[in-house]
This record gives sequence, C-alpha cells and structure tokens, in this order.
Amino acid sequence: MKYFIIIICILSANIVTSSNSIQGAFGFNIGTKLNKSKIIKRIALKSGDVTYKVKPIKRIKSISEYYLKTTPSSNLIYRIWGYSKYSNYNDCLKDLSHFDSILTKKYGSPYKKTYTFSTESSYATKATPNRSISVSCENKFTYADFFITYLDFDLLDKSKKEFIELKNKKIDKSAL
Repeated sequence: MKYFIIIICILSANIVTSSNSIQGAFGFNIGTKLNKSKIIKRIALKSGDVTYKVKPIKRIKSISEYYLKTTPSSNLIYRIWGYSKYSNYNDCLKDLSHFDSILTKKYGSPYKKTYTFSTESSYATKATPNRSISVSCENKFTYADFFITYLDFDLLDKSKKEFIELKNKKIDKSAL
C-alpha cells in the first residue's frame, strides 16, 4: 500500500510537470509581453483583431515566417505560430512527422493525434488543460502550407474579454 501511494504521487507530479511544460516557441514565451523590437509587421484584421509578423528569437530552419497574437489591452502573448510553404504535400507531411516526433520526445504522447493522409490536412496535437501545440499540413494541390501553433486557452479567453471591453468603450452610450 505504501508503494502504491508513492507511485501515485510520482505519477501526479509528472502530470503537473507536463501540464506546465508548454512555455512557448521560437524564443517567445506565452503569457509575456511582446518585445516591440521583434515586430516586422503589424497586421490589422477587419474584425479589429491584430496579428504580428515577428522576427524569431530562436529560428528553425524549416519555418519561414513567424507570427504572434497578444491580448488587446494587457499585450500578453497567447498564440505563437510558424508557417512554411512547401512545393508538395509529401514534403510537408515529412516535416509534420519530424516535428511530431520532436514534440513527443519533449512533451510526451499527444493528447489527440490524427493523421488523415487525405488531400486536405494532417494534424498532431499536444494538449494540456490550458495549452496546446498543433502541427498541420494543408494540401492546396499545387503546394502545401505547414503550420505549428502554440495556444494558451486561458489567455485566449482573456483576449476575447479585453476585445469586448475595448469595443464597448467606443460605443456612445448616450445614444442608447
């Protein structure tokens, strides 16, 4: 019985450690403020949302472009992703498999792993209670898009709330 309790404690400690292990990517940490000197381009979307194309702190050879999203008011990084365009889908799938292998070694087995070797997409996802990493290849027939995305769900919710608060401040309440 004593050994059973020790084993349960060790397993619980591993679960807590792995759920806290997704910190960020490309030298950017989720939950930290964006260093403005790393911004290459600010991309304002019609919705009012903003995406930043950034210069990575730590570059990965097979990824050509890097992006971030931050919460609108507190400017905390909640989404980090890398992108590359491949001339064919099979090369994209090879890199997806390679990244999946690296992520599995670093974070353990994926929470959800789906490979659909179809003409559309293939995915591998690592998830913890509040963060995920997804890797995908999207077949565009004449080329393929590769994405690796790190996302914090709590900060995504915070971003949505801050966005609504900012929109509400712009409404002229005297007209209501």
